[in-house]
Amino acid sequence: KIQSTPVAHSDESGLRVDARLQWLHVVATLAHTWYGVHPKRGMQAIEDHGILPNYLGTLVHDCWAPYWSLSCDHALCGAHLLRELIYQKETTTQAWPQKLIDTLLGAEQACKAAREANSVLSAVQIEAFVTQYRSLVQDGQAQNMPVPKTAGKRGRAKQSSAYNLLRRLFEHEREVLRFMHDLSVP
Repeated sequence: KIQSTPVAHSDESGLRVDARLQWLHVVATLAHTWYGVHPKRGMQAIEDHGILPNYLGTLVHDCWAPYWSLSCDHALCGAHLLRELIYQKETTTQAWPQKLIDTLLGAEQACKAAREANSVLSAVQIEAFVTQYRSLVQDGQAQNMPVPKTAGKRGRAKQSSAYNLLRRLFEHEREVLRFMHDLSVP
């Protein structure tokens, strides 16, 4: 039943089983919730559980890398994003996190009103929210530049949580804002 639902939510969390770390994987819809425990967290667990590899709807998730290898449509979880934006608001003096929170919540309210009216957002409404979203992400990026790689050190330079969040918001704009284009996505 979950595989045939147009929208599903997925997440995973660590837990102890016989004093060993295991992973609780969850896939939920409005009507059904599936739980599975696996010793692995990644793609091996997703394949072994067998639900998501064949899922063709829209999967709402937290941007965890293995989900992107699935052949479904993707949407990023607004609750996860809002939690990260609130953290940025509380730990920086920058204005973009609160403004982005307001923009996303405003878009969500417009979507709720459209659902209640059995309608959709107009192209003008969508364009206004997208323009505001892009402007705020650009403002945040201008204030949170990448840390350059240190000469002689291997690997990438560690970036700030604000930089990483803004990079995700930029790179996955379509998935962040999918809820405005498809009102079945919360």
